[in-house]
Amino acid sequence: YQFGFPKFYDKNIISSIVRKICEKSYETLELCMLYGSKKPHSDIDLFIVSDQIQSFQNDWLDIYAVTTAEFKQGLNLLDISITDPIFTGNLIIGTEHQLEILKQTILDTPITKDAIIHNQKRSVHWVYAH
Repeated sequence: YQFGFPKFYDKNIISSIVRKICEKSYETLELCMLYGSKKPHSDIDLFIVSDQIQSFQNDWLDIYAVTTAEFKQGLNLLDISITDPIFTGNLIIGTEHQLEILKQTILDTPITKDAIIHNQKRSVHWVYAH
């Protein structure tokens, strides 16, 4: 990849990368989703739910990790950084049944004033951070 060749990967390759990077905490992963552009010349974006793994970023890998508590709060607030990987990502770790329940939970969650304010603040932060 560093020489300009495209990356080709599947669920098994990504799972192997996650296992190596998170070796001591691999069993704590509740959910791992491959999301983002998924283009052959871009980095690999992973969304992880675990109480022991931290977010990480380098030239080829971007791990966005949230704790179980942050995940639940993000679901309740319809946080786009939580809902986007769930709806647009590819499941790496977890079950399809679990993913379908999460999607339905999001669809059933009412849009509250708190959710609107939360996402407005997040969008302003994102604009200034990028």
